[in-house]
Amino acid sequence: MKHKTFLIRLINLIIIITAILIVHTLFLIRGQQDQIAQLNAQLKEAQMNADAYKTAFEEVAGQTEEGAKEPESAGFKDGTYEGSAEGFGGDITVQVTITSGKIDTIEILDASGEDTEYLNSAVQIIDSIKEAQTPDVDTITGATLSSTGIKNAVIYALQKAV
Repeated sequence: MKHKTFLIRLINLIIIITAILIVHTLFLIRGQQDQIAQLNAQLKEAQMNADAYKTAFEEVAGQTEEGAKEPESAGFKDGTYEGSAEGFGGDITVQVTITSGKIDTIEILDASGEDTEYLNSAVQIIDSIKEAQTPDVDTITGATLSSTGIKNAVIYALQKAV
């Protein structure tokens, strides 16, 4: 009788532990699905912004080819523009200065949520953007999210300069 009671209690304990593990696994799966949905939404937003920037940039390039603007002032409207986008640790805010229709300076105004090591690597993208005169450049390996944040922030700023 004692063995029978012990076995019943052991089986009940196994059932309870199994149920707890199943519920825990379901919560983990649900959390991962939520993360995937959030990342997909961010990706869709970034793609829409990149498409908008590309269209605006192509329009400006088309105006230049048609002779609507002088070559030295072709491109963007002179001025200082700000843009923000999500990086590795939060929003990154940049200030882009346009001189003679070209990207002159890019300054990071705020990246307080970023990891210093990643940010120090990611800022290399600024030189690439200035050299190419477009944010359509490769991200920095090892600091992909931070450099993508800088790149997207520049895109947002340049959308105001078109």
